[in-house]
Amino acid sequence: MRVLLFDLFGLFLRNQTPESFGRIASVAGVTPEELEPVYRGENRHQYDAGIYRAEQYWKVVGDELGVSIPWQEAQMADMDSWSVPDDDMIAFARELRQRGTTMALLSNIPDDLGARMRREHPWIAECFHPAIFSFEHLMAKPEERIFNFALEGLAAEAGTELVPADVLFTDDTLVNIQVAQILGFKTHHFQGLDGLRPVVEEHLAG
Repeated sequence: MRVLLFDLFGLFLRNQTPESFGRIASVAGVTPEELEPVYRGENRHQYDAGIYRAEQYWKVVGDELGVSIPWQEAQMADMDSWSVPDDDMIAFARELRQRGTTMALLSNIPDDLGARMRREHPWIAECFHPAIFSFEHLMAKPEERIFNFALEGLAAEAGTELVPADVLFTDDTLVNIQVAQILGFKTHHFQGLDGLRPVVEEHLAG
């Protein structure tokens, strides 16, 4: 049986723009160039994995930058920056679901943003079974164990045993693709729907 596993951000919800990231930096009181390395990396991994909550994450970021960040304002600007849907990709997900395709979501996402996404985007629950949000499991991509967890969830949904090669994993972050490949998953490095659609159809056709 062939199944699908998708990332969320950069596919169904658009990545941050320079303008939206600039608004976060403005709230933090630093330049985007100063914020970038501290905002991402290990700090973000801890936030996505549910180890940090929002207040702690923004305190760590502020401490490393030597500034005091109003964390609730930064939190809101951060969530807003990840909340723009890609309607064409969502339509594709709905099309696949209507065809009876077994597919899951595997997203690095902190708790506050995860709650907002579930509330504002009901198509997530409609289309993806399971929808795995990293903060709920205290782990995040590119950790190998979260890929194994996703495989187990897909197998439970499909009602049959699956091996990694049964799964096409699509993500826009190269390191996640590389880890999935090492584990034996089929992969697609996402760069747009036009490139994704034929890869999905070929995989499902077996």
